[in-house]
Amino acid sequence: MNLLAYLFPTLALLGTLSLSLMLMPVWLQWVQRFQLVDQPGGRKAHVRPTPTGGGIAILLAWLGIQLSGLGTGDAPLLPLWFGAGLLALAGLQDDLQEMGPGRKFLFQFVAAGLLVAQGGTLPLPGPAWLSYVITFVFVVGLSNAYNLIDGIDGLAGSIGLVAAGGLGLALLSQGDLAGASAALSLAGGLLGFLRYNRAPAQVFMGDTGALPIGFLLAGLSIRLLQQAPEALGSLELLLVAALLLVPIMDTTQVMILRISRGQSPFHPDREHLHHLLLSLGNTHRSAVRWLVGAQASLVGMALLLHPLGLSWSLALMILPAGLFTLSLRQLSRAAARGQRWQPLKPLSSLVSALSSYLL
Repeated sequence: MNLLAYLFPTLALLGTLSLSLMLMPVWLQWVQRFQLVDQPGGRKAHVRPTPTGGGIAILLAWLGIQLSGLGTGDAPLLPLWFGAGLLALAGLQDDLQEMGPGRKFLFQFVAAGLLVAQGGTLPLPGPAWLSYVITFVFVVGLSNAYNLIDGIDGLAGSIGLVAAGGLGLALLSQGDLAGASAALSLAGGLLGFLRYNRAPAQVFMGDTGALPIGFLLAGLSIRLLQQAPEALGSLELLLVAALLLVPIMDTTQVMILRISRGQSPFHPDREHLHHLLLSLGNTHRSAVRWLVGAQASLVGMALLLHPLGLSWSLALMILPAGLFTLSLRQLSRAAARGQRWQPLKPLSSLVSALSSYLL
């Protein structure tokens, strides 16, 4: 691939970055006029009324660049455009007046259906219907996981920026200029948004941005895996897992915890990873650094562990991620009781008992 081929993805990134930086002040003026603000209270981490729905500026900038031709006008990307637009409208409605999970899922299933109908399915062995089902679960699940991690200033934008940037570079390495332009353009929009979303945030992404951005990350991941030489054992699969594991792990652990308590998996609480980090005295910025650092570490592990094969690589990535999650939860519980968690205390007690018996 010659150097000229990198021009479109680079221009797409810079174009969306510039547009999002220009559109965000316009959105903030509109929000102040119509009082579209997120009030503090309950499980929320912010302490003052803050404008929301800022994701609309990201999506408008992204769609504008895609339609301008810098996205190379690739027809297979049309389901991503329409699906993201549909979820942005659904998210805006939810930001204006909260809707129930049933209606949200309906919009997400329609968006996922648009993607699947145009061939956007995970390249899995076995019957086609199984691939369709797993693709629906992946797309809808990631849309919700990304939405749920949008709980503190700068977190969803930073996680999305790393994920979109990583997918863009991977697609570019495969020679997919249209996919790379779409992913890097999304990264540019998120980078512009973070100018206004860093702690203390001037504006929140809201469901207007979180739902469609999660959908786009899922769709672009599928596009990358479809081009991988061996999708079920490739570096591309490990990279996708590494880029998306933080929001997936976060959503999985809170839903398991809620169900174990006899609650609805959608019951709101303060059990997300960012809430646990805040309970340990971290600021919004330091909590974001912890989780983005975990995401970057997983990407590094994917690159290093790839020669071991898929099973070992995934196991060695998921194990430390799970231990990190469990450690945060135990530390948070100990802090809530005013205690200092001592992970080696059971082991030291066992050693002491054995020593007394033997000596």
